[in-house]
Amino acid sequence: VRKHSLRDGTYYIGNLGSGGPTTGFDNVYLEVLANSKIIVTANPAAWEGDFRLWEALLSGALVFVDRMAILDWMPHSFQHEKHLIMYDPMNQAEFENMLEYYVKNEAEAEAIGLRGYEHTLAHHMTTDRVSYILNNIESKLEL
Repeated sequence: VRKHSLRDGTYYIGNLGSGGPTTGFDNVYLEVLANSKIIVTANPAAWEGDFRLWEALLSGALVFVDRMAILDWMPHSFQHEKHLIMYDPMNQAEFENMLEYYVKNEAEAEAIGLRGYEHTLAHHMTTDRVSYILNNIESKLEL
């Protein structure tokens, strides 16, 4: 943060709010999501995808997420630099360069964030996932 001369109050690093699997959404967490321009999320160790990715995408902010295979296997996959930014967690220099680029190029960051938001709404809501599963089951039963 200091290396990139970000002012206090323009970023947040760390755990946020007190939500959990049984407590619902924390208003502080939702407020930070709603007011963010760039959100960096990382998958839990040995895990691909979690609710934070979907919440981040639905905020409309530019989302940085560590690369994962599942995004390529899903129907209507997300495209790097079109819907979100995928980073290699083992390459800190590349990550910092990409982050710095999008901090300086707000219009481009905003456009990618909007496309990610629209793509998520159009193809990755709960109803889309259920329809995908049911269509696959139906196609197997017709054989």
